[in-house]
Amino acid sequence: MGAIIMTGQKNRYSTQESLCGIGDKQFATPKHDELVLILLNKDYCKSKITTLANVNNAKFIIESEVPILTSNRFIIGYWDLVVTEVGWMPKAYIECEPYIESFGATLRQLNTYKEFLDRDGCDKVYLFTPDLRFKDAFESQNVKVISP
Repeated sequence: MGAIIMTGQKNRYSTQESLCGIGDKQFATPKHDELVLILLNKDYCKSKITTLANVNNAKFIIESEVPILTSNRFIIGYWDLVVTEVGWMPKAYIECEPYIESFGATLRQLNTYKEFLDRDGCDKVYLFTPDLRFKDAFESQNVKVISP
């Protein structure tokens, strides 16, 4: 019988996000799901995302839980929603947070995600949250804050 070789590798499918400790602990909560589900409605999403103002509803799609990949296809996290005009580049990358536990931790998460966008995409990052305590601070860092 062949020998079993132990590699010491625990979970090779872990995300960089969880390894670095920048993960979003709220993503598995009912409130988080509620925010995501609200924005899956095209009319509602269009009313909140200014870059969609002149786009026909039939001409854009909303994808949920979109992986953010490094060049070697390692997952570093997930955008809660990506809104794309059919045939064009994405119009919005959206992170949903029911509550901002820490401004710094949330900003680190978003800045990490932004590292994997092209320059044009970095101007299309939105934070969808009912917690508006840090709205001005996020917007000063080029993160548009929208609320339900």
